[in-house]
Formats: sequence, C-alpha cells, structure tokens
Amino acid sequence: MRWVAVALCFALAACAGAPPAAAPAPAPAPALRISVVYPKATDVVQSRDSAFLFGSVGRGDASLTVNGAAVAVHPNGAWIAWVPLPDDTIAPFRLVATVRGDTQAVDVTARIVARFHPPAGRAAWIDTTSFAPLGVLALPPGEGVRLAVRAAPGATVRGARCSKWRPPRTRCARCGRCA
Repeated sequence: MRWVAVALCFALAACAGAPPAAAPAPAPAPALRISVVYPKATDVVQSRDSAFLFGSVGRGDASLTVNGAAVAVHPNGAWIAWVPLPDDTIAPFRLVATVRGDTQAVDVTARIVARFHPPAGRAAWIDTTSFAPLGVLALPPGEGVRLAVRAAPGATVRGARCSKWRPPRTRCARCGRCA
C-alpha cells in the first residue's frame, strides 16, 4: 500500500504542472530626455523674426517650456514650438521638461542669418544680399523673369538690360547706356 501512496503522490505532482506565473511587471516609462531635431548646431536659421523648433522629450506625459512659454507635447513625446527670434545672429533657448517631479533642462543656441540694417543717415540704399534670383538664368525668348531687391522705403528701383555681360560700372559697347 505504501508503494501505491508514493506512486499516487508522484503522479499527482507530475500532472499538476508548473505553478501559475506572476503577472508581468509593467514596462518602465521611457526616460525624460529632451532632444532637439531642428535647428541643429550646424544649421543657420534663415527666418528673420520667428522660427520653429521641434524635437522630443521621450514621453507624452511630460510638460515642456521654451524660454518660459508652455509648449504642447504629443502622446509620443514629440513637440513643436513657434518662437520669436532676436535681432541678432545668435538666439539662445532654454528648454525645460518636467514629469512627476523629474526635471531636465537643456540650453540650445541657434545661429541666425545676419539681418540687413540700413546705413544710418543715408536716404537711399539697396540691400545687396537681397537680389533674387541669383546665378545664371536661361530663358526662352520673350519669357519674363521677376526680379526682387530690398531697397529704401519709397525708393524706385530701375534696372538696365543688356544682351551681353560686361564688368560692373562699364558702359555697354552696343547701346552705350547700361552701366
């Protein structure tokens, strides 16, 4: 009878299977990490008065400020901010992200294209960096092209057209008037 009891215990233990596994622990929330996609350190922002900054904070339950102004954070942690630019070639931004008492701050410096400042005391001026289009254009005969330039307020800008290129400030041999 003893053998039967031992065999029965052995059979019950073999059929019982493994004990149920404990419920898996929830995955830890991603770390709070501010990353800036644009502008990178090598980018030069071409805007003059305001620009976009965008990136991620790593998680969607975080709050973010850029220079103290609140920025919406999407559920995946992405953010986009519309920020004013100073009248300078460097724009400093302080980004602060916070979630449940955890705070991270990042300082970002954006380079900005230099703005044109008209010369003081001059009535007439032309911003020589504003000519558009630049480079060589090949157009079919009779085709027009729109030219743009930034000049003093109220100024009238006139252009001279010549069929042949010549050095600046020289008269055209063909028509004698373009200089």
